[in-house]
This record gives sequence, structure tokens and C-alpha cells, in this order.
Amino acid sequence: MSNVSTVNKLLEQIQALPVAIEEQKRVLFDLEQRRSNARMTLNSYLDPMARLPLEIQSQIFFDVEPGTASKVPHPLAAPMVFLTISRLWHAIALAIPRLWTTL
Repeated sequence: MSNVSTVNKLLEQIQALPVAIEEQKRVLFDLEQRRSNARMTLNSYLDPMARLPLEIQSQIFFDVEPGTASKVPHPLAAPMVFLTISRLWHAIALAIPRLWTTL
């Protein structure tokens, strides 16, 4: 095999590899999404809060003592802390507008 032939084959490989790399990135992204969805589904089965009706979840959030009112809410005080516990708690907290009226 001549050097020209070898060089041409190597150039073809170099040109083809970015397409293959992008395809593998798409496959990896899809697998990561599926893993994330599976984890979220598993967490919803394991989290007892997820099994409660929204009305009871809301009441639990309201029953938490918010502490002293200040102009800048502390990130570890209710209701701000609810945003950091889990995705479910984050969604529940944002779904309760009355929870945020004191901020």
C-alpha cells in the first residue's frame, strides 16, 4: 500500500469520526435521560410524601414554623428550604402560592 493510499484512508477516517462521535453523544444523552427518569420514578415510589394527597402535603408545609420574618428569607428556613429537599418538594412548594405570600 502506498503512502498516498494510506494518507487518503486516514483522512477519510478523520472526516468520518466526528459524525460517529456525535451519534455516540446522542446515545449517551438518551441513556442519561432514561437513567434520570428511572431514578425519579423510583424516588416517587420510595418517598412517602409522594403518596400523600396535595392537600395534606400543603398542610404539612403550612404547619412548619417559618421563624422570624425578614426582608431576605434565609435559605435554610421555611419555605425556602422546601425548594432544596427534593424535586418533588420543590414542585409542591411552588404549587402553593399561599406559602409565598409572607416573603
